[in-house]
Amino acid sequence: MKRALTCVTVVDLLFILLLSISAFFGGFIGNLIYYSAFVIPFCVAIYVKNKTKLEFNPPQIKIKSKELCLLIPTVAPTLALVFLISWLTSLLLSFIGEGSHVDVSGNLLIVIMIHALIPAIAEEALFRYIPIAFISPYTKRGAVWISALLFGLVHCNLYQLPYAFFAGIIFALLDISFGSIMPSVILHFINNLSSVFWQRGVADAFFSKIYILTLIALAAVSLIFIFIFRKDYKEKILPTIQDKSKCKLSYEPVLFVILTLFIAFTNLI
Repeated sequence: MKRALTCVTVVDLLFILLLSISAFFGGFIGNLIYYSAFVIPFCVAIYVKNKTKLEFNPPQIKIKSKELCLLIPTVAPTLALVFLISWLTSLLLSFIGEGSHVDVSGNLLIVIMIHALIPAIAEEALFRYIPIAFISPYTKRGAVWISALLFGLVHCNLYQLPYAFFAGIIFALLDISFGSIMPSVILHFINNLSSVFWQRGVADAFFSKIYILTLIALAAVSLIFIFIFRKDYKEKILPTIQDKSKCKLSYEPVLFVILTLFIAFTNLI
């Protein structure tokens, strides 16, 4: 277990290192290093898997139709929770002058590709597929918490950390429960897509009201559906939540927490 956790942590550290290096370059080289930050750590993880005797149980890259039907109602409540946490975090950070803004202007299709589709696939491969594959054979519940914690911290941003952490819990829980990486890929993409539309239209007060009311209405309807079919959800999700296996930690995650929080607080200065 400790060796598996070490591998996952080192992979995330490599990701942060490459991202940091890409910030020093501009143009083609900077973009090349930036996107390699998603590819190289994944390749390193697979290399470690092939060269060691670590247990490796990756989620499938597909989902059954019945499970997809169970997944759909989780979308709106997840978006509502992420939106609420994001709004509260933004409100708190506004008192110290810290905010978050991503440039989503320009051609809509290109923006969706760059800010929604690519991150959904690349980040889920790195922050859900790898942690779940290495850690879930030892502890499923631990895989949920660890992957969510690393996913939140790796953003190195106090604005993104809270909602990324809670989103990571939901993503990993559904992936392990359904035995597929597709729940988190779908949820991640829809979340990013909704964020793009929100940031492009937030200046319009009417759009903002319609957006929020629609999200609340969809979340309410979805929760009713989830309640009606609660037995199916319990059969899928409870085994992961009730997993009693212990998570044996090593010192690497502690160093990772210190490093990422240091970067996050440094960005405030």
